[in-house]
Amino acid sequence: MSALQCRVAAPADLETILPPMRDFNAHEQIKFHEPTIRAALTRLLADRALGLVALFELKGSLAGYGVLTWGYDLEYGGSDSFITELYLLPGMRGRGLGKAALGHLQALAAAHGAKAIHLGVRPENTAAMKLYLAEGFGDVPRRYMTKEI
Repeated sequence: MSALQCRVAAPADLETILPPMRDFNAHEQIKFHEPTIRAALTRLLADRALGLVALFELKGSLAGYGVLTWGYDLEYGGSDSFITELYLLPGMRGRGLGKAALGHLQALAAAHGAKAIHLGVRPENTAAMKLYLAEGFGDVPRRYMTKEI
């Protein structure tokens, strides 16, 4: 069993989360407008009805974080969840901690009543895809599409 610990972040953790979140967004080539992200993250940390941020720690130090949000889909019988971000600090990768972090997020989703858990992954991120496939994630017969409004 991994020594990776998980705790649900509180509003006081905002400044701890922002630096690795900047790195995640840069790595994923996602625009990061800090005032917008700060406001959205502040709201998420304060309202568990929206979801949660999990902080992953190893030997008392931050190892990464994950963002889990809630949805509702009749196809899955009600509540579902979406891993919108899963990030391990560069020095923490390649040690099996991604599998442990994913397990923590799945347990949190189940504990909050989710019947399914979804995630997105860039096709070129083969390491992440390999992990997700090994953990039982698979393609659905639909294409995920987005429109910003």
